[in-house]
Amino acid sequence: MNGAWFWWGKKSGTRYVELWKQLYERFTQHHHLDNLLWVWNTNAPNHKSVAPYPKMFPGHATVDILATDVYHDNYLPRFHDDLLKLAAGRPIALGEVGQMPTPEIVAKQPHWRWFMTWTDQLETHNSVERVRTIYHADCAVNRDDPVLGWKIYREHSARGLNP
Repeated sequence: MNGAWFWWGKKSGTRYVELWKQLYERFTQHHHLDNLLWVWNTNAPNHKSVAPYPKMFPGHATVDILATDVYHDNYLPRFHDDLLKLAAGRPIALGEVGQMPTPEIVAKQPHWRWFMTWTDQLETHNSVERVRTIYHADCAVNRDDPVLGWKIYREHSARGLNP
């Protein structure tokens, strides 16, 4: 919504925010969909055709997680830091990436909670070695991780749920 390359992008932040809030209200108050995570995903403001994060942000009352898209291995610290500041304690993520972050990038920008790459980007923008390196790094967690599995078990048990 903050990039000028789509006909609907980089329009008045007010109109976008109004639409976001209208959808939020419709889903949560009218349809009672109270189990949704609201992920606000924007493009990294990497040139003048992209509006800065705050211009299009609908506000903390309707956003659970803030995410940004980073392409061309362009993991500038300001993308991480500016989004983290705007998040004010909420999780931040890499909504879409071309080249996956390296363990070194994650070490310097430690608040990213996940990244997602498109299948064609995975194959065309990442070497097999780069994929293996990030997926086997200490910063990566997967569902078979014994520590994560134990943490989920403890959290569910503490709430009286059957894990």
